[in-house]
Amino acid sequence: MANTPPIKSDTSVSSSVHRDAADEVAFDAMGSGSPRDFYTVLFRYKWKSLLFFVVVVAVVAAGTFAVHPKYDSEAKLMVKPGRESLAVDPTVPEGRMVSIDRKMGEELNSELEILKSRVLVEKVVDAIGPEQFLAAGDEQNRQAAAGSVPRKVLRKVSGALSSAFGHLVESLGLVDALPPREKAIRQVTEGLDVQVMKDTNILDVTFRAKSPALAEGTLNKLIDAYLDHHVQVHQTGSSYDFFKEQATKLETELTAAEEELRSFKNATGVAALNEQRTVLIRRIDELEGKTQDVETRLAASRATVSSLESTLAHLPQTATLEQDTGGQNFFMDNARIRLMELRLQEKELRGKYPETSPLVTTVREQIRQAESMLAGQEETRTEVKTGISVSYQQLQTALLQEKASVSASEGQQRTLSGQIDTTKAELKALNDNETKLAQLDRRRDISERNYRSYVDRLEEARTSRALEQEKISNIAVVQPATTPVTPASPKKLLLLFLAVFLGLFGGIGLAFLSEYLDHSLRTGEDVEKKLEIPVLVSIPKAKAALFKTQSRAILGEGKQKGNDTTPLGPRPYSYTLRDRVLGSMNGRAGGGKCLVVTSCHGGEGVSSVALGLAVAFAEAKRGGVLLVDTNVNASMTDESFGLGQGDGLTEAVVGRSTAISAVRKTRIPSLDVLPAGAHPMVLSHLAGPDRFIEMLPELKSTYSLLVLDAPPVLDCGATARLAGMADGTLLVIEAERERWEVAQKATSLLQSAGAQVLGAVLNKRRFYIPGWLYRRLL
Repeated sequence: MANTPPIKSDTSVSSSVHRDAADEVAFDAMGSGSPRDFYTVLFRYKWKSLLFFVVVVAVVAAGTFAVHPKYDSEAKLMVKPGRESLAVDPTVPEGRMVSIDRKMGEELNSELEILKSRVLVEKVVDAIGPEQFLAAGDEQNRQAAAGSVPRKVLRKVSGALSSAFGHLVESLGLVDALPPREKAIRQVTEGLDVQVMKDTNILDVTFRAKSPALAEGTLNKLIDAYLDHHVQVHQTGSSYDFFKEQATKLETELTAAEEELRSFKNATGVAALNEQRTVLIRRIDELEGKTQDVETRLAASRATVSSLESTLAHLPQTATLEQDTGGQNFFMDNARIRLMELRLQEKELRGKYPETSPLVTTVREQIRQAESMLAGQEETRTEVKTGISVSYQQLQTALLQEKASVSASEGQQRTLSGQIDTTKAELKALNDNETKLAQLDRRRDISERNYRSYVDRLEEARTSRALEQEKISNIAVVQPATTPVTPASPKKLLLLFLAVFLGLFGGIGLAFLSEYLDHSLRTGEDVEKKLEIPVLVSIPKAKAALFKTQSRAILGEGKQKGNDTTPLGPRPYSYTLRDRVLGSMNGRAGGGKCLVVTSCHGGEGVSSVALGLAVAFAEAKRGGVLLVDTNVNASMTDESFGLGQGDGLTEAVVGRSTAISAVRKTRIPSLDVLPAGAHPMVLSHLAGPDRFIEMLPELKSTYSLLVLDAPPVLDCGATARLAGMADGTLLVIEAERERWEVAQKATSLLQSAGAQVLGAVLNKRRFYIPGWLYRRLL
């Protein structure tokens, strides 16, 4: 192998690879939710989304051209305020009046429900015949037969599928088998549409059928049945006879009530109840006023009598009639008499009026003046004559008069009291009669009001019956059923547009749903998030033939042409991986270090990663590098680089040779290879791993770095043991192949065995976005 041709490199290929690597690193640095993530999902599932789009559009298009067209016939009805809004009802309780006052919106909704009622649909179906609705598609089938062949085939297939599906559903018992009449009723109900036109009192009635004639004829029959049914619904029935009977009955009750009221008034003599009550109340007020005056006079008289009796008790009956001392002083005598009279008058007034009365005050002032005048007179005569005292006689006469006045006042008081009691008794009797009279008046008024009400409603019922007999209603046909010319459905352009819209966004949704359901590891971010180990490098997917060609060139095997320019050096990802492995190992890769490169399952590119890493370390001139192929199964299936014949690792393990003697030189200086060998022994069997571990000290003393191409960790139990003995382990994960749950299990096995997992290599990374678009996205 010393005469091997010099290693050549392709500058253009290297430059392109470096550019791809930079883009890939920038991509992994982007956070989730970037435009690149969005377009990556779309381009990853582009064929699935495109298939969904094509299927949806094709199915909708086929269904659109295969389905039978349907035609709409339209009619318009106006609902006018009429007698239906004021109709009387014989179910109204006797003596009560219920006002029917409905808003136009409520009336329109009521008419809408009548139009959509089942009873009308049944009348229409019975009038036209159920077979007309069920056989309405025959005419369309004949038209399709005369049309283009694809449309004919589509409609026949659609009809056959629809019929077969209907029979299948009925046979499975998912729906009940319906008789033809019920099917026709359901078809008419589904085809009928009634709407209230906005800001109007017009009903827009539309019926959809498979033929123009059937649509128009059905709608005309429906309108005729509705007009008759509308009159029947709003008719008052036997209200005329009912109101006539009630009016006669109430007239008899009113006559009886009036006769009873008249008899009661004649018996009690009540003419005008309010006037009589007013007279009695006024009389009672007058009698009570007189009684108060009499009581006042009686009190004054009694006070006067008491005063006179007191005065007479202290006044002597005899008095000196003459005492002439110097002549008689008549003035003094008259003044005394006048003073006595004033005092008596004061007592009398005090008995009638209060102390502050002007009369009492005036008399007191006169007494004071009289006393003042008497005090200033002198008695010059002393002539005395005795006899009956004149004052006594006058007082006694006044006393007799006051006693007579008292007796008269007491008699008047008794008379007035008797008159008051009699008047109150008359008022009580009048009140008692008033209650009875009010009851009779109320009964008469109720009877009269009921009678008048029923007489008025009798006239309304008579008018309503006359209008019903003439079939006059408040419904006017504004527009009769139209004859459809063009089909109303299917709307081909709209359906195709919706199909494109649904296919487009459904395909996008399917892509993101597939992305959500996919548990495979696709990006470095996924690996670091799920496995919690760093991603040392992400390698784009390369062709398998390129690796085989490079491996043969590196090993110096195969035919070499004189002009061979095959790039023998590793791709730039190997250099990146080497540098990051050195960083993870603190920059020390010499001194008998051992690295294990493994994967979860076979076929993930462990051999190519191990080879590239070994070449990168060898070119770094850090001492001898030995690449050991322990993946026996891979070598047997020609997936590894151990392509030549001769001894190898398995022969050294079984003792047929030594490991150093089985080592092969390569075309790259400082890089040797220990192939797996041809002996059919797997390291996971028997004592293979233990024997290989015993060889490691010898190999480490010869080489500064051992790179072990190990079997998959989940397929070979020895791999975890080898990783536990090594200085570092790299886990190769094929992008979009391994589920993160499986990768987690492999990582846990390695860590449980004490392996130092330096990181992961995301191999065969796929870039779905075209380069021209990828570089323009952020």
